[in-house]
Amino acid sequence: MSPMLVKELRMGLKSPFFVWGLLGVQLLLALLSLMFAGRGSEDMGIVFWWCLAGPVCLLLPLRLSAALREEMGGNTMDTLVLTRLSGWRIVLGKWVATAALQVLMALTVLPYLILRYFAGGIDVVQEIAWLGLFLLLGVTSSAVLLGLSFLKYFLLRAAVLLAVLLPTFGMCTVSVFEIARQRYGIESLHDDIGTAGIWYCVVLLVWAIFFFLDLGASQLAPDSENRATPRRLAAMVMVPVATVLAVYSKENDIREAGGFVALGAALLTVVQAMSEQPAHLRPLVLPFARRGFFGRLAGRVLLPGWHTGLIYATLWILAAVGVMAVYVAYNGGRNPLSLRIEILIMATVCCGALGFFVFPIGLAGIFRKLAAWNFWRWLAATAIGAVVSGIVLALWVPFPSMGLMLLSMLWPGAAIVAPGMATEMAQEQMRLDWDRGYPSGWYEIRQGMVLELMPAVLSVALMSAVIWWVVALWFGRREFGKLRAVEREIAAVKEGEEPARL
Repeated sequence: MSPMLVKELRMGLKSPFFVWGLLGVQLLLALLSLMFAGRGSEDMGIVFWWCLAGPVCLLLPLRLSAALREEMGGNTMDTLVLTRLSGWRIVLGKWVATAALQVLMALTVLPYLILRYFAGGIDVVQEIAWLGLFLLLGVTSSAVLLGLSFLKYFLLRAAVLLAVLLPTFGMCTVSVFEIARQRYGIESLHDDIGTAGIWYCVVLLVWAIFFFLDLGASQLAPDSENRATPRRLAAMVMVPVATVLAVYSKENDIREAGGFVALGAALLTVVQAMSEQPAHLRPLVLPFARRGFFGRLAGRVLLPGWHTGLIYATLWILAAVGVMAVYVAYNGGRNPLSLRIEILIMATVCCGALGFFVFPIGLAGIFRKLAAWNFWRWLAATAIGAVVSGIVLALWVPFPSMGLMLLSMLWPGAAIVAPGMATEMAQEQMRLDWDRGYPSGWYEIRQGMVLELMPAVLSVALMSAVIWWVVALWFGRREFGKLRAVEREIAAVKEGEEPARL
């Protein structure tokens, strides 16, 4: 990382963007101190915090919105390869350099924070805590923009830029006005969610930073560099840690849904795994093959490729079932009918998730499109399933239960939205009953609708997901065969025999 970090720091410190931005912030804060010398002001607080949040959370992350695309399209990759830097070290060096510039920008405003303290009316400890939160928001935005800056088309990068910076701008705006009014909220936040809840949020943020940086590194890395294993292992560590922290949180929402939120975040790695091209190279397989049976078994889950992604996705669905079982055990004392409805909904969503991941592989295998498999083909296959399902649902509107079952059979991913559709049907039924003069509670109607529809939809979604999983696994048998051939070659060389020809 050192050569890349030094290069990026030198370029960043010499860039007019950083130099003039830093001088402008210092000049503005100096003028502000002269204008409000000796007294505190809400306007002074607003300008002060925007002088920090603007560069740290918006302007400096903006520099990274096309960083990897410039490296990939600017004929500089060959030079970087000669330095023997891995894709991960290149991306990490860029991100650490930008984070260092953000820290430097934040440190330069500390003297003015002390001046505001002597002017009176602020809590230094809580304002320093908010300074750290703004830094955390800034480095997270930088990681997301850097990790997705490999996108080829400008419109896609612009969409990512807006999707990241607009929410960041909104969060900064709300926070700045609250801080300027001395409504810090740090202590109340700790009282609401507790230490475990705070660590839960930190774990999710750290994992998100790693995931997006690793996603960018995988675009720069050669086929012989295994980026799939660290990414998948990080998700497998994050989910149980975050789930345990969620259970011990004070906030009921985090305690009840924290494990599912972490699991949903980890499913991003499943999408990425299902869109990877297999790479049966000796440097990738050797670390697993030399560890015997259990090493080879781990390779079936952690090696790059959509064929191992099938097994990886299956394990995550089983993990979701485990989280669901823990949830049921934890809430066993609640109303049995409500608990049964929640189990039906969660089980249907799990079946839909499995079908959602494996359906594109099965469809692409049927049309023989796996040779040039990538994320965009996975997305196109998913879109085809969604469009066909929408047409089917439109044709079967008069028969909602039959439409939902047929929908889940054609595209098993539709089972994810089936509970929401059942709720919409319950709301429509309540409106009809009210118009007819038979008012009844929405909750009871929803319970009846879910109990009527979900068992049949669950059965169909489970059957459809299993069928498509078997189809996808059938097309993956050839890739597993190639992996086994490489393992036999490694074993033969280890025993001093002639290596098998592939």
